[in-house]
Amino acid sequence: MTMDQPEKKYLLVGLSLLLALLIFFFVVAETTGEQRMVAPLEYEGVPLGLKLEIPPPARIEVVVAGPRILLLKARMTGLKLTLDLHGLRPGRNSFAEPGQFSPAESELRVRKVLPPVEIIARVSQ
Repeated sequence: MTMDQPEKKYLLVGLSLLLALLIFFFVVAETTGEQRMVAPLEYEGVPLGLKLEIPPPARIEVVVAGPRILLLKARMTGLKLTLDLHGLRPGRNSFAEPGQFSPAESELRVRKVLPPVEIIARVSQ
């Protein structure tokens, strides 16, 4: 069974449209975007000799930026954040700098922390 000229033409048009849609979705998935999310917060690096009197909250709200496909993945599977407490001092500590929070997905970046995370530490006996 052979195809005549009009059938080949429609087949090529259909394949071209399919290829154009695939390319479009790959390009859209790689563009960057921002999204507001609530994420669980883990902490590490509590200095020796300090005890957390008021620990960080279990979940915080952040604005995250990165490739849209990774933002979608983080939205579906959940985003985990880690707060490094190496610079913790006795007394009230406020963590509002986005660079202090690192997402599990390395290509995502925290742009804003809403509101700042407050931790109270004291010298342990």
